[in-house]
Amino acid sequence: MSMFPMAKRTFPGALVVAALLALPPGASAGDKAVSANDPLSSETKAFVPIGDQFLIFTGGLRKRAQAAARLLRQTTFGYTRDDIVALMNQSPQAWIEAQFALPATSHLATVQADPERISHPWDVVMPSIWKQYFEGQDQLRQRVAYALSQILVISLANNAINDAPCGAAAYLDILNSQAFGNVRTLLRDVTLNAAMGEYLSMRESAKGDPILQTQPDENYAREIMQLFSVGLWMLNADGTRTLDGNGNPIPTYAEETVREFARVLSGWTFANQDQQNPNRWLSPDLWDSDPVIRAAKSCAAWGAPMAPWTEVYKSVDNTRYISGPAHDTGPKTLLSYPNAPHTQIAAYGWGQSLDSYVRGSLENAIDNIFYHPNVGPFLSRQLIQRLVTSNPSPAYIARVSQKFNNNGQGVRGDMKAILRAILLDPEARNGSFAKRPGYGKLTEPAIRFVQMHRAFRAIRPNGYRGLYDFSSPTNLNQNPLRSPSVFNFYHPDFMPTGPLSQNGLFGPEFEITDASSVAGYANFSKYALIDGFDHSSSTPGNRMIPDYSFYLGLTNNPALLIEELDLLLCAGGMTQEYKAQLAQSISQIPATSGSDRLHVALWMIINSPDYLVQK
Repeated sequence: MSMFPMAKRTFPGALVVAALLALPPGASAGDKAVSANDPLSSETKAFVPIGDQFLIFTGGLRKRAQAAARLLRQTTFGYTRDDIVALMNQSPQAWIEAQFALPATSHLATVQADPERISHPWDVVMPSIWKQYFEGQDQLRQRVAYALSQILVISLANNAINDAPCGAAAYLDILNSQAFGNVRTLLRDVTLNAAMGEYLSMRESAKGDPILQTQPDENYAREIMQLFSVGLWMLNADGTRTLDGNGNPIPTYAEETVREFARVLSGWTFANQDQQNPNRWLSPDLWDSDPVIRAAKSCAAWGAPMAPWTEVYKSVDNTRYISGPAHDTGPKTLLSYPNAPHTQIAAYGWGQSLDSYVRGSLENAIDNIFYHPNVGPFLSRQLIQRLVTSNPSPAYIARVSQKFNNNGQGVRGDMKAILRAILLDPEARNGSFAKRPGYGKLTEPAIRFVQMHRAFRAIRPNGYRGLYDFSSPTNLNQNPLRSPSVFNFYHPDFMPTGPLSQNGLFGPEFEITDASSVAGYANFSKYALIDGFDHSSSTPGNRMIPDYSFYLGLTNNPALLIEELDLLLCAGGMTQEYKAQLAQSISQIPATSGSDRLHVALWMIINSPDYLVQK
């Protein structure tokens, strides 16, 4: 018999999964109560004890378990059956508050302590990321920071960033910290991160040079508005576009605004540089023949926020000395909107500190962006997409935007208030919304990868170095912090051809979902997930071995096994039809081959629409 026999249901190509998102109300049976004819139903019991554990499958306990699993699926990289049971004894709000209280682990400290940073600096950031994803208990922080990394994007695909781990680690620490912090601080700190300065060419962006006819670089100035904060079009509080008198959308800013912000953001470079040496503007002090000293210099420069260059510096063609600062000290005009702060930044005046003027101008620019009315709906919608559903209703976005604007205590941009609003909203917690057309989201490949290991407590004793780049379509077609561009792996407004676009629905993750990636994931999941990644490694400490003991004890009852896997992996979202098909398929495998039954069930579940679409 084949190791992976197929159930009657056809293999879930991208269109099949898209169709599931676009089903009409009532088409999904994932939220149904167990029928009286179901082999798992009971009129007298809500659970059946097995040893010191119990199986949840009927009545109120089943619904509570599904609700707990659903919250965990929205907010973590993966969870165990014990996590579900523990959450059943808490309210969603209490669980969220407990997550807020967990401390963050510093990527920068981890990278600095990694001895491989000296000889293999390009190979120390991803192990730190994977460790937090696979083993961290602050899972809500990890999921939110991961979401932010796809909105405010840098990428290790940039070789300079990949070879300077302290820059990326410091950037990740910003996301970890501000995942529960404030959006204004997030925007300011990301702006001054050296890795971001490298990625979007703000570092060493100098004032205009009349001889070379150059102007300050506009790259970061454009993206902080277009992608990180206000977007291209004026928005209502519910995320819909504001229209002019002719029914046309209203641009948020003009090209001239980008040029003005580029001038405000000019004149920044690595901290800890000798500014009395003009050559350090173009040639920072990063090199030393001693690799230990070289690594220390690199970390001091890349790990600290950038600083203004206020002294004489070298022209970009390396031929002339130019009187400092490198910042454009003229007046600037920024975004204009009702009650906008700092729409005008005055020119530098004698008697002021140049350093204070440059830093103050940047702070004013951040305020000018942060208080724009678009920021609430623009970021709220994308955070909802990353955590809950690709197509939040305008009312849902408006409720979250309201908390963005005021957390109830007069504070704007409070991430904890934003996350409470997103995760406790009826559209997130009420299971009936899962039956509505367009509700849910395609689970990202990177999250599937981690979830399958966390669900069965599979960790890597030797650490996570050696988990290669999974960006190939034959693997995951995605790797954390390796977006191919600043536009992330996919766009928030992407509509795949077929049922979603025909119904005017968004499906961002489908932008990296095609025939090649679907087939690649099916194959990858068979050898790299079912028995754990590197399970056959000749080095035992590299093996990520799942603990299947509990589920192996259920393989003599296929229906019961499927019910439990449905709860663990799909939060109870599998249709009754598919559960019956799965149970029938694995029943064809001899009961003496329990591991084969479990493997087949797992593979068929994690390649099914019922799992791939998070409802």
